[in-house]
This record gives sequence, C-alpha cells and structure tokens, in this order.
Amino acid sequence: MGLSAFNRYRREQETKLKAVATVSEKEIVEVVDYEEMTRAELKEMLDKKGIEYSDRDNRATLIELLR
Repeated sequence: MGLSAFNRYRREQETKLKAVATVSEKEIVEVVDYEEMTRAELKEMLDKKGIEYSDRDNRATLIELLR
C-alpha cells in the first residue's frame, strides 16, 4: 500500500469514527427512576419542565404528572 492509499484509508476511517460518535451522542437518553426520588426532587423536576402541580399533590400524583 502506497502512502497516498494509506492516507486515503486513514481519512475514511476517521470519517467513519466521527459518524459513529455522532450517532452515539444522539442515542444517549437519560433514564430517571421517579420512584426513588423524594417529593421535593419531583417538584423540582416539574418546575424545570414547566408542569403545574398543587402543593397538596402526593408523590404518586407528581410521578404521574412527570410521565
């Protein structure tokens, strides 16, 4: 294999790696276990998402709102 062929092969491999890295970054999904969170943490999540709730809502209700 000549130098120019080697360089072409290397560029192709780098392009493939970049494509795989891009796909991998897009597939990252945050998994949150609401059952393990406190009521205060659930309220904070609802606030961040802009979802309205009542201060009287229990944990189960807050979890349903998040789903």
